[in-house]
Amino acid sequence: MDYCFNDRSSSGEALLRCCALLSAFVWRPVRRIQPDGKVMQLLPVQFDREHLVQCLLSEDFMKRPLPTPENFLICAAVSWVAVSFIGALLADAGIYGAKIITEAMAFLLMVALFPEEPRRPWSVTVLVVALTVAAAFFAVWLIVYALPDAKRLSFPDPQRLKRIDIVAGFIGAAVVSPLFEEKLARHLALRGIEGVTPSWLSRLVSPRVLAILIVSTIFALAHSDMAIPAFAFSLTLSWLALKHEFGLSQRALLHGIYNAALLSWVLTYGFGAYAG
Repeated sequence: MDYCFNDRSSSGEALLRCCALLSAFVWRPVRRIQPDGKVMQLLPVQFDREHLVQCLLSEDFMKRPLPTPENFLICAAVSWVAVSFIGALLADAGIYGAKIITEAMAFLLMVALFPEEPRRPWSVTVLVVALTVAAAFFAVWLIVYALPDAKRLSFPDPQRLKRIDIVAGFIGAAVVSPLFEEKLARHLALRGIEGVTPSWLSRLVSPRVLAILIVSTIFALAHSDMAIPAFAFSLTLSWLALKHEFGLSQRALLHGIYNAALLSWVLTYGFGAYAG
């Protein structure tokens, strides 16, 4: 098939055509066999605006993609690149909270596409484990990283901090980022890599172990300023997700408590120990 855009098409029409074409190639087959044996083309060569809108709003295009490992990885990769790119554009444009906005939108999209994931029921044990793991990692960070360099750290000036900055900081660090990162890294990427590991490689190393190591390495590189604790933190969260089926909200709670503790320590001058 020849997918040619009319030179006189408006930018809106061109965008609709691109979306339709991408949807067909990524999520749905381009052709379908009808009951009478004839081949039906999902995308004709020429469009008009009304036909395009009907195609995009049809059941074929509005259905969720299948929850396959390949689709998990596609969604994770596209979300990561899109958040980085769009977040940078919004920040350059002076949009307040650009990172929070882009991560929140990407999280909602990922949940809309792939809402289901294994999750154990909430219980006292789950809460205790989440609090204990978060406290343990915060204590290690405090002892190994924060306290030895505390006197050389540049704490934020409380006179310069606005209340909205503090609120936005906690919303981003303790709520939005944990939800986004847990959905992308410890659900889509983790289970995607585990599912696409080739058979020859799975004979050498467990697909689960390989997925945990790859996801944790990427997570550490994305948090290069504290790569070692980030790697260990991701190992733990990945193990909880795969081995004990900690769900999105449960992992995000653990992750959010840890981030909130770190941010609180910095904003309060080490809980008041280094004030003044």
